[in-house]
Amino acid sequence: MKRFANLIIGLVFVVSMAIAGVQGARISELREAEDFYRWMMSIATQARVLTDLVPDSEAKAGYRDEELYARLVEQTEGLLKEDIPPRESDYDQSGKPFPKIVRYMAPPESSELDRSEERGSTMTAEQVARDEELWALAQSSGMAELRNDFLAAKRENKLYTLGTGSR
Repeated sequence: MKRFANLIIGLVFVVSMAIAGVQGARISELREAEDFYRWMMSIATQARVLTDLVPDSEAKAGYRDEELYARLVEQTEGLLKEDIPPRESDYDQSGKPFPKIVRYMAPPESSELDRSEERGSTMTAEQVARDEELWALAQSSGMAELRNDFLAAKRENKLYTLGTGSR
């Protein structure tokens, strides 16, 4: 056994490094998916509140928010399971209903609120289910191309809605 002690230690080291590499890659994937998930929630909320995602017409050329948002709307229309009928507050200024992703992020009406003991917040069971669905969608292979384009735009500071633009 003494003859192979260095070999065994070296083998344990190599296996440990391989496991660490796999875990590191998985953590990176989860971080990227979380950034994308948070952006999905943020831009859907901003689309409900703001008339223009990038208000300055000169800045629009440099930012990719509107293009990525349009692709998000297009892809999520078919991927989100539940079709949520528009409520009174689910229409934009021109009278058109908001896209499905924006309606998914809508807060519940005050009559729909129900305290969730497990989360300690005012989320309905329906909101929790939608939130879980959006997280799964953010990690999915169906959104991989859009997620990668979002991450590239984020690295290049081409997302006004993330605060890289001036207001």
